[in-house]
Amino acid sequence: MGKRKIDQNGQSKSDHGKGKIYVYAKRDLKEYFGESILIVFSVLLALFLTESISKLHEKQKTNLLLKSIVTELKSNKRAIQEMQVYNLKVLGKIDSALINEKFRKKIVSNNIESY
Repeated sequence: MGKRKIDQNGQSKSDHGKGKIYVYAKRDLKEYFGESILIVFSVLLALFLTESISKLHEKQKTNLLLKSIVTELKSNKRAIQEMQVYNLKVLGKIDSALINEKFRKKIVSNNIESY
């Protein structure tokens, strides 16, 4: 196939029709510069949008992680408070056992026998 050319009427013609006058579209530096600027602008806009979206997703993930950490800390605080209550009860029982002479002798004698 031959090249496509534009005739005087603005219609595209192939090389097969000899003897006709053809007009080629001429482009100057302004058009190339304008298209280059448009391409550069489009690429920079795409980079900016990509970066903005990435930052938004990162911020959302950070907030989700922080909420998860806060929830876990609250859960750990409740568990520690429950253990503290239990440990204070055990300590109270140990103290009361040490006050009771009969029970204290039983504990000490059991420990000696077990070794």
